[in-house]
Amino acid sequence: MSDADGLERRLRLRRALWSRRMLVLVVLVGSVFVVAGSSLLVTAYVTPGATTEQRVTETWSRSGTFSHSATVTEPNPAYDTGTVLRDRSTYLRPIAPRVNVTYGVGYRASETGRVETTVDLRLVRRATDGNGGVLWEVAEPLATANRTLGPGERLSVPVTLGVASVANRTRNLSERLGGGGAETTVVAETRLDGRVNGERVDRRFTHELTLGRGGDTYSLSGPQEQSRPFPTRETVTRERQYSLLYRAGGPLLVVVGGAGIVGLLLLRRGGRFKLSRVERDWLAYREDYETYEGWIHTVSLPTEADSLPEAEAATLRDLVDVAIDIEETVIEPPDDDRLHVVDDEYRYVYEPPRPDSASNRAVDVPDSQPDSEGGRTNETADR
Repeated sequence: MSDADGLERRLRLRRALWSRRMLVLVVLVGSVFVVAGSSLLVTAYVTPGATTEQRVTETWSRSGTFSHSATVTEPNPAYDTGTVLRDRSTYLRPIAPRVNVTYGVGYRASETGRVETTVDLRLVRRATDGNGGVLWEVAEPLATANRTLGPGERLSVPVTLGVASVANRTRNLSERLGGGGAETTVVAETRLDGRVNGERVDRRFTHELTLGRGGDTYSLSGPQEQSRPFPTRETVTRERQYSLLYRAGGPLLVVVGGAGIVGLLLLRRGGRFKLSRVERDWLAYREDYETYEGWIHTVSLPTEADSLPEAEAATLRDLVDVAIDIEETVIEPPDDDRLHVVDDEYRYVYEPPRPDSASNRAVDVPDSQPDSEGGRTNETADR
């Protein structure tokens, strides 16, 4: 890019910054920045607001499980008499005809608790239709226990069942009531009543252990230890937190917007952007040259043209108007800075302003005519 091109860019920029439209635009944009930044400042630092959320502060859980065992009471080659067989899936009725069933229940808490715990054990016989429907059901109480428990403590309720007598009773009921083979189940119904972690607790739940028989064996099946948590939630309100970018964005927008407005006003007041008459003339020439470049041709003037009287044009636009009127072209000789239009009687001449004059503010001639909109003037610079 040539020095003239660089100078033209700078002058165009200064003219744009000096115009009232640019002033209004900068003030509007700067005001938007200031208002937006102020809003972010107030939101982030003055009234950040609050968020409400639910969080688990404490928790407790209850658990219940069946355990079972059978003691070998009959002599046999496999086990010594008195051997205790525990939690097996299958037991041999001929050598261990009685089964010991124990139901244990307790709870754990993150803090404190005192809970009245009641367990009722029943032997339930029922027949179903195969689709989950109960045809008949008979319940027989086995044992009841009650105790106040703290966190981590357990209540155990044991019962002993004669497998043969239980099976005979079930078979007799099936023959009298019908419905096919009945199922025998040990049912534990538990109630927890008290306070845990400072909260009122009243829970009821049931666990079952099924007693099955096949020939000389019997089995006990049921779920493993069942534990269920009960979280305690509370509503927490806390001041909203904003990211570093959000908190820094407010002050930055205020500073940028305010500085832009104040800076432009101060520079305008000091006349830093205002173009001198020489600068306006040179810029007008450059713009006219770009506009009418198609009318301008680089041609050497014949020597006969030197003898023609000269008529000076104030602007390049005026020279082009003359060329259009007399149907001639604008000539830019390679050895002459001036531009010419030649006919039979006159040689019309326009001498462009010099770039070095436009770039030197010391030679500016005071201009009594305002040019706040940055418009073109047709006055030429003093030479």
